[in-house]
Amino acid sequence: MELYFDKMDNLVNLKKLVDSGIALIPVNHLKEPYAPFKGKNRLGFVELIDAIRYYSQQFDEVQRVAVRCGKVSGNFICIDVDSKHKAGISERIYSDFKEIFSDLWDKFRIEKTPSGGLHIYYRIEDADGVDIKGCNPARRVATGDELVLDPKRKEYFFIEVKASDGSTCTVFPSVGYSLIKEAASDGMFGLIPIADHIRIIEFLYLYDEVVKTEITKISSVRSSFYQDGQSPFDQFNLSEKGSEVLDELGWKRYKISGGRITYIKPEKKDNGVGATFNLDRRTYAIFTTNSGIATKCYNPSSLLCSEKFGSDWGLCYEYLVGLGYGKLKDFVEKAEIKKAIKSGSDLPANISKDGREKFDIEVKRKGEKYQYGEFWLEGEKEGDWEINRELICRVCNDMGFRSYRNTVVLIDDWRIKEVDEDFFFNYLKSYMDTEDIALLDLYEEFLQKSGKFTISRLGKLKDELILISNKKESYKFFKNCYICITKDGYSTFTYDDLNGYKVWEKDIKDREFNFISSFNRGLYWNFIKNAIGWDQYLMKCIGFYSHDFRDEESYLIVTTEKCENPKDGGGSGKNIFWKLFGLTTSFKSVAASMIRKDTQFLQSWKFEKVFIMADMPKGFDLVFFKDMIDQGAVVKKLYKDEFDVEIADMAKFGASSNFSVDDSDPGIKRRLRLIEFTDFYTKVDGGVKTYHEGKMFPKDWDEDEYLLFDNIIAACIQEYLICESIINPKRVSDTGWAKKQEQVYKHLYDFVKGNIDNWVYAGKVSSKKLNEDYTSFRMDSNIQKALSAFTINKAIEDYCAHFSIGFVHTYRKENGEMSDGVVWKENGVSVKGRYFGEEAKKFLEKRGEAVMVSEDVEELPF
Repeated sequence: MELYFDKMDNLVNLKKLVDSGIALIPVNHLKEPYAPFKGKNRLGFVELIDAIRYYSQQFDEVQRVAVRCGKVSGNFICIDVDSKHKAGISERIYSDFKEIFSDLWDKFRIEKTPSGGLHIYYRIEDADGVDIKGCNPARRVATGDELVLDPKRKEYFFIEVKASDGSTCTVFPSVGYSLIKEAASDGMFGLIPIADHIRIIEFLYLYDEVVKTEITKISSVRSSFYQDGQSPFDQFNLSEKGSEVLDELGWKRYKISGGRITYIKPEKKDNGVGATFNLDRRTYAIFTTNSGIATKCYNPSSLLCSEKFGSDWGLCYEYLVGLGYGKLKDFVEKAEIKKAIKSGSDLPANISKDGREKFDIEVKRKGEKYQYGEFWLEGEKEGDWEINRELICRVCNDMGFRSYRNTVVLIDDWRIKEVDEDFFFNYLKSYMDTEDIALLDLYEEFLQKSGKFTISRLGKLKDELILISNKKESYKFFKNCYICITKDGYSTFTYDDLNGYKVWEKDIKDREFNFISSFNRGLYWNFIKNAIGWDQYLMKCIGFYSHDFRDEESYLIVTTEKCENPKDGGGSGKNIFWKLFGLTTSFKSVAASMIRKDTQFLQSWKFEKVFIMADMPKGFDLVFFKDMIDQGAVVKKLYKDEFDVEIADMAKFGASSNFSVDDSDPGIKRRLRLIEFTDFYTKVDGGVKTYHEGKMFPKDWDEDEYLLFDNIIAACIQEYLICESIINPKRVSDTGWAKKQEQVYKHLYDFVKGNIDNWVYAGKVSSKKLNEDYTSFRMDSNIQKALSAFTINKAIEDYCAHFSIGFVHTYRKENGEMSDGVVWKENGVSVKGRYFGEEAKKFLEKRGEAVMVSEDVEELPF
């Protein structure tokens, strides 16, 4: 009897299989080997035929042979596709392999099984030392009928990969098996690199129906915001952009066919497909290794979240909302619109077109009423209000409120206005424009708790934004223009020329300005001419105080009178002179008698540029103010901590006095400058205190008088800038000097004045004679206490120096030491004393001749 494998075609096919190097064994109808074979060598063709005939005699006729998979057959692989457990899977696998693995297609041998399944064969090359194992990559859940038949079997595998030496697979020409496709190269079974084998296995796992696709994770709270199936993730999954996730990650599209987009991973040069996107199921399948993406199935949003946002679903959600994905439920959309209107923020991008139109209408309506937005928010319940701290800061900032050196200012275009706290709070209250008592009460409560804090959170006004004077430029502001004064002249500008700078409203004079070429006329000019007299020194002094800039080069200018008797100085115009600076700069005047010489000295000062100590009494100590004149100061305000005032912010100090000033301190002397007033107005009935030429100063000035005044001030500032801020002292008048002598040396001035002619006439006056004269003067003047010899000598020396009278009371000896007087001989007796007039000049001409004082000379007070 001819056996099944005795047929020539079958013998030929068996011979090809054996010659290809695979290990074949006979198997029964259950596909089981007739005898153990593990570990045995491959059977040759004759041995195989003998075995078939032997088992045919012992059992039923042998009609099947199987390949021993794994290393024994040259790393043989069989992919067993079981269609009886998954209908249609064979056709799908065949189509997918042909498309996905088009680069390997010629290496596959494919056979059809009796049940309609498939066997896909290939060998792995370069697999030495690699333990290749089989697997069951694809399964499905058991159906209800199957569970009835076998309740314990919950799953059915429909793809098996056979790769180990202990596994077998029945092959053609076994009965019922047919050859569908041969391998085009590498013999009957193509050689595939192990990396491609892994890629194939990973791909097969994508058919697994038990392991779910990686899907979007969205919180239940967020999901409740959206209409069913319309969350940002749902809409993205169905969108065109959702089918382009791999494209954005750098993958290359290979082709689109069969309802699937196939991709080649980045940097791969050949056409090896490593991922697909199923257009119907809207899922990505990643099945290549070393791509940086885990091999599994994803929907578009889960792949986007994994690769672009590091699996942070919150970030991914915000991103998709920002792109406009997600259809909100009606009540949620209304709440978002209301929230955006209240907070002044933008709408979420996924608000519907109708919702956005409603929002725009409401924003426009509120914008017309509340152009800076709102800082009061209504809660969920009607009438439940909240004052939002962040929003109130934004509104204040948009309104133009700023903080500047512990004060509140309001910027209106290019103007800066200082305001107090009441103005600030009432301004906000007026802006609210509401009669809602609950809201107004809440606002008042907010002010009590957070009003000061709100002011502290205002944005800072930066100095560099303010147009202010500097060392070489002085700015003055008027209604129609502002001027810049330099040492070279003046320039006018309109406020359109500010180029972003701001100007203090308090610095803008409520009058117009234009240049006048000749201004040596008018009330102010005549007042100064009569009261003081015009010269460059005075113009520099006026320019110093009118120039709104302060640095270390600063002075203390004191106004006094030329009259020798302080009682004759009233009404000379000193205080009027100072107060008129208030027409060109900020001005503060305080009675000197009220000044406290401590940190509270500037208690009432509000950063005015000029600070005048009026009516300084006799003997007023200026040493306390020495450092303030050309430095900063420490200021203590009422109920506030002390703070430092920088030089640039410090006032320029001045003073007025009917008396002279003690400048014996070198620091005061260096800084002190005097302006002496004449007796012109003291002789006018009422002085200049009230009227000048029939017009009150400056109440009755007209536009022309103000214009003359402003031009004079500009000229004085220019004169001050020309001298590089240096004001050299001016020699005081004789009467002014006499007043100073009387203040510094008290009665000594009258003593020296009453005796100087006699001393000059005598030429030589002994110390004894001087002492007798001084004693006689004291008795006549009823002066009890005598002043020291040093003070008397100094008073005489100052008097003689001022009137250019020769005077010698000491000289340098040959050894370089100073003598303690001069000595001459009278009737052979040494006399100690002083030289005056011509005698002093003669002595000075020959003062190289030392005159020694005998030891028996009596020491006298002089």
